[in-house]
Amino acid sequence: MKIDIAYFTSTGNTLWLAQRARDLMGAEGHAVRLFDPVAQPGGFANDADLLGILYPVWASTLPDPLQALVQALPRGEGRRLFLLGNCAIFTGDTGMHWKRRIEPRGYDVFFVDHLLMPINVNVPGFNFWPVPPPEEVRAILGRADEKLAEVCAAILSGERRVDGTDLASPHLGSEAPRSAPSTGRPLCGSAPTPWPPIAARAVASACVCVP
Repeated sequence: MKIDIAYFTSTGNTLWLAQRARDLMGAEGHAVRLFDPVAQPGGFANDADLLGILYPVWASTLPDPLQALVQALPRGEGRRLFLLGNCAIFTGDTGMHWKRRIEPRGYDVFFVDHLLMPINVNVPGFNFWPVPPPEEVRAILGRADEKLAEVCAAILSGERRVDGTDLASPHLGSEAPRSAPSTGRPLCGSAPTPWPPIAARAVASACVCVP
């Protein structure tokens, strides 16, 4: 089976996951191609049997390059597609939100899940979740590797799985009202929020993950 996986990485976490997914699926005899839409803007989804999008959660949604890739997808004609997010804290309903956006384009988004990855950037003034020490990073990566192996096996078997459907997820994810507090401009394409600035700041800060 031909499998195309698009990914975006800024700190290396999603690249690590994409390469591990390629190795795991390739070991089962599948031809897996990785696509970085920034460095390699064409070719994704042209002739693959199965498509995947691996993404870091940015302000509870996909990074802009992957949003652009989704908008440019050809008609799916029923082809299967999986979404696999990663973050350091929580993903909310990011995957569910984009499942709803992608399916009208003719894709069967049959698998949505996420993995926890280590924070690897210290954001000045945002010290609630600092970069963990090396031994904790190794432990987090070990758990992520174990889950990724299970996820890849589930995807290849055709299992249907949808993460982000619990009651709390929409309040912590892509469909939560969010705006940049100082300017009122939307974050990552979200609609302007009627929330007061302090509430918008709290939600925006809580939903930013940087893997």
